[in-house]
Amino acid sequence: MEMLHYDFMQRAFLAGALIALVASALGVYLMLRRQALMADMLSHVSLAGIAAGAYLHWNPTLTGFAIAIVGAVAVEYVRRSYKTYSEISVAIIMVGGLSSAVIIMNLNQSVNKSFSSYLFGSVVAVNRTELILMLAVSVLAALFFILMRRPLYQMTFDEDTAKTSGLPVNWLSLAFSVVTGMIVAAAMPIVGVLLVSSLVVLPAALAIRLASSFAMAIGLSMAFGLGGVWSGLAASYAFSTPPGATIALILLAILLVGIGLKKGALRAAKRKNRLGQTGAAPDSPYEAARFSSTARVAEKGGVARMRAILAKAALSSLAVSMLLAGCGNGGSNDDAGTVANGDSPRKLQVAASFYPMYEFARQVAGDLADVTLMVPGGVEPHDWEPTPKNMALLSKADVFVYNGIVEGWAEQAISSAGSGGSRRRRSFFRARARDGRRRTGG
Repeated sequence: MEMLHYDFMQRAFLAGALIALVASALGVYLMLRRQALMADMLSHVSLAGIAAGAYLHWNPTLTGFAIAIVGAVAVEYVRRSYKTYSEISVAIIMVGGLSSAVIIMNLNQSVNKSFSSYLFGSVVAVNRTELILMLAVSVLAALFFILMRRPLYQMTFDEDTAKTSGLPVNWLSLAFSVVTGMIVAAAMPIVGVLLVSSLVVLPAALAIRLASSFAMAIGLSMAFGLGGVWSGLAASYAFSTPPGATIALILLAILLVGIGLKKGALRAAKRKNRLGQTGAAPDSPYEAARFSSTARVAEKGGVARMRAILAKAALSSLAVSMLLAGCGNGGSNDDAGTVANGDSPRKLQVAASFYPMYEFARQVAGDLADVTLMVPGGVEPHDWEPTPKNMALLSKADVFVYNGIVEGWAEQAISSAGSGGSRRRRSFFRARARDGRRRTGG
């Protein structure tokens, strides 16, 4: 398919798969421990680390990752102080993290320009460093969940009983919090700070409603998460929509459809059971037990059929989304921008960030180049995030003209669109991008 020809889309699908699997499994544990809001809290706390990294000119991804782990440890210690009201720890740590982030952001106003990608996610702009970080986190989380599955199972359902059994509950809970912070921090490039809880909670919420065992809940949650992420990426490419919001919306749709199908299956099973009884009351306790057993069998059969329907629906939605991405819109970039001149393949292909850069490049290049506008008119360049179509346009461009100060997303987009492939192609693209920036005076 066309979208898989681009290196940035290949990295997006790989990153999405890695995080979807571990985040969905984590969500089951968090929901059963009544800590569903912990993922949302840690994502907001990590904003302080991102702001500190941008202010100190460090890597914001790594500083946000570190602060998320610190926040997870802090939550665990505060939770032990409020055993009866454990949810208070979430509010306390979130207040500290958000207030610190706001103060650091106001120390340097230029820090705000790169925050949009962290707030809403930009999986199509994932670079090699972030991909390696996601791979490392996924491997560590998978090893933790596999090796500690029995102690985690006991601690999740009854922490006091697990402590009585001799398990080191305090250390195990602390390790679980650290892994949670790592997964949440790694998931932020996929759906962003504001929507990271959707990737953790929504697949698990549906899996818990459908599964008849803990292992089945983990498996279903991972399947729903993976299907939602891949379907969201494909739909985002096909319709040129923001990837993070598209993924979150598809996961919510899967949850609503799954709950609706389950209710429909249960109602159909009850209706079938009533029709089988033909309105006759049981004449003996044996008959009553038989009718009750029939109802349970019918209900289980309806739920099993509903599970099979949901599994097929998840695969079908993924296939349809990829088909739309491969067949829809072809090579046109109408959503990505406005072509200034003709479509002559011999002309230099120039991408301009927003309208002043577009007009400047068009006046300088004249008839020698086709200049394409990326940011639509009337949209604030600070808050705009590239869609997969925009990234495809950028990867095909010979020159990218941008300001460098107004567009906080530009450097990351260039790094993602230009990496991959041969080293010669990568250096050529970056040289072109730097040349375009130099000519704009940015």
